[in-house]
Amino acid sequence: MQTEDGYFPMFFNIAGKKILIVGAGNIALRRIHTLMEFQAEVTVIAPVLKEGIRELYRAGSVHVEERGYQDTDRLREYFMVIAATDDADLNRKICREGKMQGILVNNASDKSQCDFYFPAIVKEGNVVAGVCAGGKDHSLVRKTAAGMRRWLKEFLERAEENI
Repeated sequence: MQTEDGYFPMFFNIAGKKILIVGAGNIALRRIHTLMEFQAEVTVIAPVLKEGIRELYRAGSVHVEERGYQDTDRLREYFMVIAATDDADLNRKICREGKMQGILVNNASDKSQCDFYFPAIVKEGNVVAGVCAGGKDHSLVRKTAAGMRRWLKEFLERAEENI
């Protein structure tokens, strides 16, 4: 049951973990870039690919199956599934199937179906922070993360000078 108090922040090692993204639009592309930063093994299923995703595929950075989602897709092979299509019913179906198989799911079109949110990532060296407002205020998250990035960079530079 989702509460209004927010989600517990947790950090997972996703290096080498298989992650499925169904859909290939702007949201999918942003998720792919974030996941790649942490060495996840990303597969995209979509009938039409955004050019940025096609470029990542050509570079060997992601796996792609250029087709629609099918009931026979084996979600249990994945650590997490992200439903990011422009079809809300399909996103719900993918999340329902993933949850039934005990897989972490994220529905890009319905936060109530998400086991987790994608935070704004603040990363400098080995320090990583995530910023989230429970899916309620993306503008506030974006501004907060930008401020934290500036602060963290300056803080770590000063800390290094004092070592």
